[in-house]
Amino acid sequence: MEAANNNASQNRVENGEAGRRRIRNPLILTTGAGARGMNDNIDWHTSIALGFQHFLVMLGTTALIPSILVPILGGGHEEKATLIQTILLVSGISTLLQSWFGSRLPVVMGGSYAFIIPAISASVRFRTEEPHLRFIYSMRAIQGALLLASLFHVLVGVFIMPTFGRLLSPLTTIPVVMLVGLGMFVYGFPQLGTCAVVGLPTLATLFFIAQCLPYLVSRSREEQCNRFSFLRYLRANPNEIQRFALLFLVPFVWPFAVIMSTAYGHTHSSCRVHLSGLFSGAHGFWIPNLFQWGSPTLDIRDVVPMVVAVLISAIESTGTFLVASRYGLATPPPPFVLRRGVIWQGIGTLLAGVFGTGIGFTASVENAGLLGLTRQGSKRAVQIAAAFMIGFSILGKFAAFVASLSLPIVGAVYCLLYPYVVSGGMSFIRFCNPNSYRVNFILGFPVFLGIFVASYSHESLLISVVGSSWWSNTVQLICSSPALGAAAAIIMDIVVDKGDLAQFRESGRIWWAQFRDIEDDTTSFYSLPEKIILMAILCLTQRRVLQFHQWRTIVFITTPPLLIMS
Repeated sequence: MEAANNNASQNRVENGEAGRRRIRNPLILTTGAGARGMNDNIDWHTSIALGFQHFLVMLGTTALIPSILVPILGGGHEEKATLIQTILLVSGISTLLQSWFGSRLPVVMGGSYAFIIPAISASVRFRTEEPHLRFIYSMRAIQGALLLASLFHVLVGVFIMPTFGRLLSPLTTIPVVMLVGLGMFVYGFPQLGTCAVVGLPTLATLFFIAQCLPYLVSRSREEQCNRFSFLRYLRANPNEIQRFALLFLVPFVWPFAVIMSTAYGHTHSSCRVHLSGLFSGAHGFWIPNLFQWGSPTLDIRDVVPMVVAVLISAIESTGTFLVASRYGLATPPPPFVLRRGVIWQGIGTLLAGVFGTGIGFTASVENAGLLGLTRQGSKRAVQIAAAFMIGFSILGKFAAFVASLSLPIVGAVYCLLYPYVVSGGMSFIRFCNPNSYRVNFILGFPVFLGIFVASYSHESLLISVVGSSWWSNTVQLICSSPALGAAAAIIMDIVVDKGDLAQFRESGRIWWAQFRDIEDDTTSFYSLPEKIILMAILCLTQRRVLQFHQWRTIVFITTPPLLIMS
């Protein structure tokens, strides 16, 4: 009897190991044709096209944040153009660092909206100064707060993120990722609605190109006689149409926006397609200098809201890392990957303080949605996008021309990208038990809390609170972020009827742990590149201390070889 039990248990173990070998990553089983993961080899011309799409998507946020901040701080067109070029440069460097040494996921590092309120708060005490001086003094105060907050950012990655990663389960991941996408709703349709005659046709055209046109082309080639037979002469296959939907969109939408700008621009300023002084203010060939606004100043009233913004951006980046791993066809990132990613995000915030971008950085939510739209989780495409950022930050005139893209067009594109982030978070329900009342409550309450508190904060408190005091700005920042819902989800998963093994299974921890513990998969997705590490060691062991302009030259010369090796 005992021998029979031993044989049965051994068979169960062998069957479990065999099943574990067969299903190495459950996310791969749900993807469609033409999908590519973060480690798949993609040809260079496809990678360049995908990288340019990533650049176009992040350019909307890069131009929008300075457009909000610079007039409030007292700057003009020249300061706005300088800030856009500086943000592009630091975004490109931070993206390369994140893809080489950080999370190793296909994420783009861009400006975070969470830093807008702290930046405005830092400028309040200079409101009596002359506009240009107010801008300079405000930027120095923001630089000092960013430099100190970046140290806290690194400490958050070292000490808090490993614990936060261990507390995450598939059940708590769903509200975290969903709130990261839903929290951006104010930059989607409200931005589109500022000029509906441009935004709505853009949204309809993008939806048709990305979702309807590939099906019609495929059907026209399968059936010889149908009403869509003329589409068979398109040289692009259906997968390529969806993959390059944004590139197909721009030639149609941009001329249409120019026509609408001529017709409605004199009555609706948001419909105008113009350079807004960016072209005249942008430099022809220029590399931002360190501390370009002067010596940073430090005030505890500026640091506290900035530290809260850093914590919120770390939570936003965690949600973006999780959904990027989903669309990059990788296993869910273990705690040490989240720690590494937040640490290098903190280094990006440090670079933001050093160069004077005026804001901190986070993993771009809209670019994570682009991974789902294109079904291409290529890490090489993201690195090429970083090269575009660095190149266009130097060629300021061309960057100013591309930044003239109408903001309603950006809002229309975001209306299609943010839902991919939300649905990517919902896809983690496959690991949970959706028939459990406990699971339904823990899913529903944090999402509802995160939405209605943020909505109330945006509608009722933004005008009366921002700029009044550093404490009220901090409260406003917390209430308008997804951090509140994420904290509620984790706390409820711990305290609500916890202790039973069945409930532990309902949250998906047991199922998810199988794929988090596969060492070879984790190594293949998140291991550090040996060639880049060896090159960094060789550079650090050189005895000669180089000057800043020499280091700058080395960076721009060695970036293409490093891009190819990685």
